[in-house]
Amino acid sequence: MTNQSESEAIIQIRSFGWGQTPQGDVFQNTDQLVISPPFARIAPGQSQTVRVMLREHTGDAERAYRIVFDQLPGNLNGKVEMALRLTVPVFASASQTAKPDVQWRIESSAGVPTLIAVNHGLQHGKLLGLELSEANGHNLKLLNQGLPYVLAGAERHWPIAAAQQQLGNGVRVRLRTSGPGGPKEQWLVVGGGM
Repeated sequence: MTNQSESEAIIQIRSFGWGQTPQGDVFQNTDQLVISPPFARIAPGQSQTVRVMLREHTGDAERAYRIVFDQLPGNLNGKVEMALRLTVPVFASASQTAKPDVQWRIESSAGVPTLIAVNHGLQHGKLLGLELSEANGHNLKLLNQGLPYVLAGAERHWPIAAAQQQLGNGVRVRLRTSGPGGPKEQWLVVGGGM
């Protein structure tokens, strides 16, 4: 970390286990990662190296963590200061051959069409450029996009905003993404399963 401001930065550094449910990301306290130092005082123009160590073997399936850097308020002297938070994903895996295996479907959940991704693989999938469009080419808006990851063994849901036409069972929708494994394009049928 480098402090590019004109005053000292006080940073708290913590680690969390990271999981996913259909409702979103879940973070829990963990002692599996050792962070050193857990607090840092960084003078203007100076840098601080942060070391991260994994306490135990991960097994075959990848484990996911988030490291959170929180700027703590210093001596404000009557000034308004914005506190910053930065989160960094960290993935630990012993397997060199683990891969993501993301399968897609669209279902209606409480009357709202929802794009669902299930990762059956042992490694996270990073989804870039995720797009949905109707057969006529009209783009559909995904709500609550958040971070572009589907963790190993996890399921993610994205509600789809109102479409030009009703997305009832049997309607075809085109999915495009550039990950995992490179560019991908496929047609999904609403209510058609995986």
